[in-house]
Amino acid sequence: MVKRGKTPVWSREDAKKLLESIPRDDLAGLRDRALISTMLFSFAQISAVLSLKRQDLYYQGPTRWLRFHQKGGKEHEMPAHHQIEETIDEYLSKVSIEEKQPLFQSVNKAGSAERARVESV
Repeated sequence: MVKRGKTPVWSREDAKKLLESIPRDDLAGLRDRALISTMLFSFAQISAVLSLKRQDLYYQGPTRWLRFHQKGGKEHEMPAHHQIEETIDEYLSKVSIEEKQPLFQSVNKAGSAERARVESV
């Protein structure tokens, strides 16, 4: 980590090592890579990243954008870094998320089984 002022900043190499250390062979790993990539390359608050919905990743012309919902009802839009695009696209290729659903969803198998049981009743 490189430290300037009071806020520690991840070096490019450290960020790459972290992302490469996360497994890509299951949905949880793909989700975690996309989530951490979004946090690393957007510098958005954790609450804003976790509140992203599928529709908050969108095209504006040829560029992909992210719309963050922040405290006090404020919105912040920014172009998506290519690393964010790559990791989110890889994650979305393995999961179906509707436009108004949270982008980063739980992949807890017990929770999925619980939902299936509730829906069948």
